[in-house]
Amino acid sequence: MSSIESRAHAFEEDLKALRDKPSLSGNDFLPLVIKLDDLLTHLQSVSDLVSRLSRLQIVPHDVAHTVNPTSSRTRRRRIRRRRRLRRRRAPMRMPALPPPCNNWRPASPAKTTRKLP
Repeated sequence: MSSIESRAHAFEEDLKALRDKPSLSGNDFLPLVIKLDDLLTHLQSVSDLVSRLSRLQIVPHDVAHTVNPTSSRTRRRRIRRRRRLRRRRAPMRMPALPPPCNNWRPASPAKTTRKLP
């Protein structure tokens, strides 16, 4: 609230300075308009903040927040459901191999030069 008070006092001081001037022009009122707009914008933001805070639900401090643990029955159901979903997945398919050539023959076993002990 002190921010509203300081803005209002600054506005009043500028207004007093204008009263003391013997002649006024339109340019003399420009700083006053800017400070008034700043004050009104600030008041609107404070009002919005107050309305948001008033909508919050107040929870007593002595109430402990308890976590409702999941029952073992619920866990078993979730596990069974996951297993069913895994089984439903489409099997991985390999791309079709091209047909072998007419002159294709299996490779002959390689001759080993190293003797085993």
